[in-house]
Amino acid sequence: MKLFKYYQQHFQSNLPSCTDIGLLQLDSKVIKNKLQPTPKEFNDKIEVLVPKVNKQRADQAKEWLHDSITLLRKDVNNVEEFVVQQGHLI
Repeated sequence: MKLFKYYQQHFQSNLPSCTDIGLLQLDSKVIKNKLQPTPKEFNDKIEVLVPKVNKQRADQAKEWLHDSITLLRKDVNNVEEFVVQQGHLI
């Protein structure tokens, strides 16, 4: 995200609107206007997606942990039941 912010600032401050190339003058306003918002758009999308993905992963981990604890609380009476119980945790 820092890289996108850097590029946004870089495009805004360092990309000239017009450049002289010998006898020609290159007008880069159009490309500057297209490039400048791109890092901001990606940064905004990332800032929205990262919390959602983190919450989904945390919920999945919580569910697995809850299921594992429930499974471990079951009594086992022999080695076969223990192996089956441990196999479900992996």
